[in-house]
Amino acid sequence: MNTQVTCQNTNDSVSSKAKEMYRRPSYRISEQDKAYIVSIDIPGVEKSAINVSAENGTLSIRASRENLIPEGAKILRREYTNEGYQLDLKIGPQVDSQNISAYLENGVLTLRLEKAAEAQARRISVA
Repeated sequence: MNTQVTCQNTNDSVSSKAKEMYRRPSYRISEQDKAYIVSIDIPGVEKSAINVSAENGTLSIRASRENLIPEGAKILRREYTNEGYQLDLKIGPQVDSQNISAYLENGVLTLRLEKAAEAQARRISVA
């Protein structure tokens, strides 16, 4: 697959802006005729805690989770953290950055990145 959507290395421990803990989520990029589809696993995140932006050829996703530990509770064992998620994807000129949509369902954030008109496959008739 020859796409123009690739992962950019991000700081997996501390965000320099907010000094919050972030980690890179699992994700998948697929290609359709008119769009790229990015599916990102972000369990435990509410819609209101997700920030998606496209700027200077980079699609940035930030998502934070609330502290799920009840006040006064003592942790006996932990298999997950309360870290948020951070993912930066480079988007090339084939992506129409003004035409990106997102929805969250069952802990999976799905982004639809429409291809620019020049990048879409088209049928050419032979005269």
